[in-house]
Amino acid sequence: MNSVLVIVDGLGDDPISCWDNKTPFSKAKHPQIDKLIELGNYNEISISEEDIKPESLGCILRLLGLPTELLPHNRAYFELLTKDRNISEYEMVLRCNLVSVDDENKMISFNAMGLSEDEKNQAAEMCSNILSDV
Repeated sequence: MNSVLVIVDGLGDDPISCWDNKTPFSKAKHPQIDKLIELGNYNEISISEEDIKPESLGCILRLLGLPTELLPHNRAYFELLTKDRNISEYEMVLRCNLVSVDDENKMISFNAMGLSEDEKNQAAEMCSNILSDV
């Protein structure tokens, strides 16, 4: 049997008073998710207990069965390992996002949405000129 596990992450938002105490998910329209629920099996689970920080990486890895003691404490380090690289105890890994801003320098995207490939390459080159191993 083939299966697909769909993890909808980030639904733990607090209710918003001006939305009649609805959460962003309960206020949103989500016909595709509703169709998945209709066609498959649906469960809700809170995977973050008192022993781990409630953030995406740790919760998803725990959901997939990784023991708590093996959960990474730093997403940047975990992403570095996926590139088959390691670091010494004297090095540090930073994880950065390339953001997009409008004409008033207000952030409009935290993931470079709207930037062309050339603009992304220019940003990478600028970073390479600042830091030697980016």
